[in-house]
Amino acid sequence: MSRAAFELNDEPNFSDRLDDANAERAFEAHAAEIERFLLGLLKDPALAADIVQTTFVRLIEKGGDITSKARRAWLFKVAYNEAMLSIRRGKVAKRANQKLAWHARSRENAQSLDESIQGVIRAEDVEQIRLALGELSPELQVIVQLRIYEGLKFAEIAQRLEVPLGTVLTRMRNSLAKLRMKLNELK
Repeated sequence: MSRAAFELNDEPNFSDRLDDANAERAFEAHAAEIERFLLGLLKDPALAADIVQTTFVRLIEKGGDITSKARRAWLFKVAYNEAMLSIRRGKVAKRANQKLAWHARSRENAQSLDESIQGVIRAEDVEQIRLALGELSPELQVIVQLRIYEGLKFAEIAQRLEVPLGTVLTRMRNSLAKLRMKLNELK
């Protein structure tokens, strides 16, 4: 079959449509029993009602060639196929949601682990800094503590210790250089 012929056969054939009067009669005759069938299969009244509607839409679109004797069986087959499709979609969605939840939990666990590791690293860093501070002379220690832990400005430190501002700045610079050296040795 040529591509052009195939494309023509793919287009909707309006002669396959079922007229409104026959569709209405089929709906009155079979809708309730199809809905009961679907309800037993799906256990979801809203989904069963939706599939009944879909089934009859298919009947209107493609049921023109189906004889009235074969119509009931055709309707049940379409309803069953739609129900199975819905169940498969539900399972796929459920698996996707489970995977998404698993990934979210994994990310949370990884983040929690990262935070724990960062906490340990920070604790180690704090301990190393504390040890390095302990090796500074008392005059240098006091300046670092006042500046870093108490947040005082250099002028305030100079005033509190009753030493010139230049001395405070020099001692702080020396303290930082010694701390940097000690911390590099520890790494």
